[in-house]
Amino acid sequence: MRFPNLLLALSLLAFTSGFRGAQEATPEAPQASGRVYLPVLSREEAPVPPPNLLANGSFEGGHTNGWEMGGAQVSTAQAHSGQWSVQLNNQKIRGVVNLTPGQTYKLTAWFRIVSETGSDWGGLTAQIYGQNFAVIGSSDVALVSTHGGQWFKVAVTFVAQEANTQFDLGYFGGAGRQMLAFVDEVMVFAKTTNQAPTLRPTLGPLAISGVPQNQNFSLQTEDVDGAVVRVLWEFGDGIRALTYSGAHRVALPGNYLARVTVADDEGVTVTRQIAWSASAAGWPALAISSPAQTESTVNAAMLNVSGAASNATLVQVSTDRGFFANANGANSWSAAVTLQPGVNRVLVQARNAAGYISMQERVVRYVPAGALSVSISNLPSSVQRWQMLEFNVTLNNSAATWPQLPYSASMPTGLKWLDGVSVDAVFTQGSTVLRRPAFLLQPYERVEKESAEWLYPTGERVWRVRFAPPNTGTWKVRVEVAEARGTAISSEKTFSVTAASGENHGPVRVAAKDSRYFEFADGAYFTGVGHGVGFGSDRFSYEAAETFNAMGAGNQNFLRWWISGRGLWASAWQPWRSRTLGNDGYIPATGLTLERGYANGLAAFKLDAANPVVFQGFDSGRLATKPGATYRLVIRWRAEGITGPQTSGQPYGLTVKLTGWPEPGQTGSIPVLVSHINGDTPWHVASGEFKATGNFLEYVSVILENATGGAGYVDEVNLYEVTAGGTLGPQLLRSPNANSHLGFSAARSAGIDAILADAQTRGIYFKLVVSEKNEFLLNHLGAEGLPEPKGGEFNAGVGSAGRWLHQAYWRYLFARFGAYRSVHSWELVNEAAPGPGPHFQLANDLALRAAADGNPHPVTTSTWATLAEEAWKDSASAALSYTDFHAYVRGTGWLEPEEELAHDTARFFNVYDAAARSANFGKPVVWGEMGVDSGHTDVEDPRLAEDAQGVWLRKLIWARTGPGGVYPLYWYTDNIYGKNLHSLFGAWNKFMAGVPLTNGRYQNAMATASNANLRVLGQKDVTNGRAHLWIDNAAQTWWAVVNRTPVAPLAGTVSVNLQAPNMAYTVTWYSTTTGQVTSTQTLTANSAGVLTLSISNLASDIAVQIKKK
Repeated sequence: MRFPNLLLALSLLAFTSGFRGAQEATPEAPQASGRVYLPVLSREEAPVPPPNLLANGSFEGGHTNGWEMGGAQVSTAQAHSGQWSVQLNNQKIRGVVNLTPGQTYKLTAWFRIVSETGSDWGGLTAQIYGQNFAVIGSSDVALVSTHGGQWFKVAVTFVAQEANTQFDLGYFGGAGRQMLAFVDEVMVFAKTTNQAPTLRPTLGPLAISGVPQNQNFSLQTEDVDGAVVRVLWEFGDGIRALTYSGAHRVALPGNYLARVTVADDEGVTVTRQIAWSASAAGWPALAISSPAQTESTVNAAMLNVSGAASNATLVQVSTDRGFFANANGANSWSAAVTLQPGVNRVLVQARNAAGYISMQERVVRYVPAGALSVSISNLPSSVQRWQMLEFNVTLNNSAATWPQLPYSASMPTGLKWLDGVSVDAVFTQGSTVLRRPAFLLQPYERVEKESAEWLYPTGERVWRVRFAPPNTGTWKVRVEVAEARGTAISSEKTFSVTAASGENHGPVRVAAKDSRYFEFADGAYFTGVGHGVGFGSDRFSYEAAETFNAMGAGNQNFLRWWISGRGLWASAWQPWRSRTLGNDGYIPATGLTLERGYANGLAAFKLDAANPVVFQGFDSGRLATKPGATYRLVIRWRAEGITGPQTSGQPYGLTVKLTGWPEPGQTGSIPVLVSHINGDTPWHVASGEFKATGNFLEYVSVILENATGGAGYVDEVNLYEVTAGGTLGPQLLRSPNANSHLGFSAARSAGIDAILADAQTRGIYFKLVVSEKNEFLLNHLGAEGLPEPKGGEFNAGVGSAGRWLHQAYWRYLFARFGAYRSVHSWELVNEAAPGPGPHFQLANDLALRAAADGNPHPVTTSTWATLAEEAWKDSASAALSYTDFHAYVRGTGWLEPEEELAHDTARFFNVYDAAARSANFGKPVVWGEMGVDSGHTDVEDPRLAEDAQGVWLRKLIWARTGPGGVYPLYWYTDNIYGKNLHSLFGAWNKFMAGVPLTNGRYQNAMATASNANLRVLGQKDVTNGRAHLWIDNAAQTWWAVVNRTPVAPLAGTVSVNLQAPNMAYTVTWYSTTTGQVTSTQTLTANSAGVLTLSISNLASDIAVQIKKK
């Protein structure tokens, strides 16, 4: 086939992944038009399908040999190939194949969902079974909403466990969903070297005259030994498609290189390229003459960029690293561009009088001329054991583009463009070697103003190391640096560590001698009493301090806090809030779309009729400003087909304004900060300036205003103070980029620092929930880095792009917060599915990394129901420090009798405590969310509010005296704070103070009571002659209190066998309300070693400690 001249450079080659090339968008006259079909497959060796171990995987001829049909029928109504398939009407079919145990195989199958109604759990999937019908492999659950109504292929890799391996294909789920689906072309084959997918793309017309016009695209692809799981079309003009075929709206003239990439189930990607062009009259023609190369490397921070433009009134130059300025001249223009170390994407945009914008780009990597070097500064000469040592690191001549992220010599596919730097402090003492990562610290001034946290950046970012030394004596430290340009090591310095004092017991860890419990590093038992907690965005660290003050000293010391909901990393509860979109389940809608993304960006904010306003300042905390200071807002965005005006005579399009509460359709009279853009534009940069009048901005709002159609997309919004000298200060907005999974919020981190530091002085320890399982960006990042429209990628596998980003985030957590003793543990997510698999594998990997850190903390995750024994006991979960379960007595609890447990909190705790003990996890168990709910877990039983003295809470706490060891964290806190019940936690702490519960010798006291209505829970250490018991009038429950049910005081005896005949004991009685000693006596055990306690007039409950004299 002969191609027109314009297409002589047509590229149809496999493309090596790297920095995404700069965009060329200068209009030229078209030289040809029409559809061109590209004969890709004729240039490739035809792939050979592996031998199918199934005799009848195609069902041709209507045969069902080798299948258990389960009521399903063969059909000719649908077929992926041939004439026949199997129709599944909420059914599944089962196959059996003879395999060799221990060998790796793959199952593939084609599915099609024809119809689906109703709502229930489950969907269409393939499952392979091993021994005892354990699932050893499964495909993702497919629904119409995720996989559409066309044929799609699934592939599942598994290791056979049995010679006769069984597998199911079809619907797995509840009866509330009705699904009609088909399955065809089922294969099972031995896994060998993976064959790359083949693909044949078509695009046309390839030369377009006049815009806008549609361009058609399609793709034929096959993976003979797997499945193509993702496809990405990038047309070169800033527009993407995530489908195999469709129409591409061309609205911007220019010469482009379209790329289509597919990925298979093993992460192999193949890319093809097609050159095309579009031309139109009236647009500026823009050319960059220097630098001439699309990509280049320089060693000077100042870059001269120049070129020519016709039909242009203004040329502007920006980078994706914070530079933006007008060029000198228009027809012949130039600009001196300040580069930042690493890769700078230089964007040149030309605008004409008609408002049309053309753009071109260059990618310039700036590598400073000097050698990479590192040194230590501000190192204190001494620090107390387990206290935080902090010092700065000076890093010279780094060429890392992403300094917040670490360096890896072997980045996963899809992130190879992401070049970070690893700065690690190495601490040594004798044979002990501990490593701590450094992090970039943006200093902030933190003050309370107008009842809000005022956080304002001060000065330049600095590299900071934090370390809490675990041993006294002399230590040495050096800093090691690694990045793409090389490595460097600092000189070594020394410091001394003195003994801990006061309430500094060190960090919390799993008890060395009794795995039911946590203990401090000095061996003291960690009582761990508390509940969930959260702090509002506006007052944040100051609200935390008020919360701690309300709790009081010596009371709650174990709090579960979702920092995942504070905009620290990624998009869940991010600072940018849609004004109109409803929540995505329990998470505010992000407004993000995979349809667009600037450069290597995964996503961008989309504004259209459904989402006309995105604003910051509502979820993120108030935006601090200095009265009288000048500020510059810089935004990178694009417009696509924005029409208007809706109201004639008024401007229309995408704009930025400083607003109060931004009501769609009512913002027209608000002054414009950044002028409206409309019609069609490429990605480009715009700015606006204002002078602050107060300590805070209200809202920064990006608005699609007065438009009748079209959409706008936003990649990044930055806000800077303009200094007196005209330079720009640090960036002020939180999560300025739509791709917030590529960085960490400096402002939110500063607030968290303040909270953790305050908590440490008060003896409060946080179980930190650090990620959100339904976060948009991580869920939509494919393993190989391509956008995944179906989602479901959060639990990223080994070697995937998502796994690397999880690891980078946790490295930041370790570096920034890991030296605080107030960090009890890291919890990966709230309420994962209670089964083994990818989530627990991810958590385990992160736990291993936490354990290897120089300041290790326990790691866990949590599940939404049951004890999830299979998951926690799976070998893939071995590194997780403790188990976590959630149960609300009515809503998600699974033990009966439900109502009786709801009315008796001691019994409620005790039965779940006993269940956890019986599970024999071999590690501590935290009841991460506990609640006496009303039947819906969002609402506490309202009658608890009638219990003014908190009998419900007191008895829940003291039921912990039993042997299970579970740490309960109550969810609802209104009654705790409203009725000032905090001292009930302190009473337990006082009672347990000094009890060596983690010495490995405590066991169930097995105490007996002469009165059946006396409930006795406790433990004993017969070796040391100690015991502690809680003795309860079981009828006196909170339910009896609020219903004013008379409960008679009890009398009787309680006996405990301490196995020391005739031994004398000191018996100390305690109030369960105050934790204070009420009386002390000496008692002697009988000749069998049984000690008997007398109980009289027990209206509620009492506690006792027993210790041999």
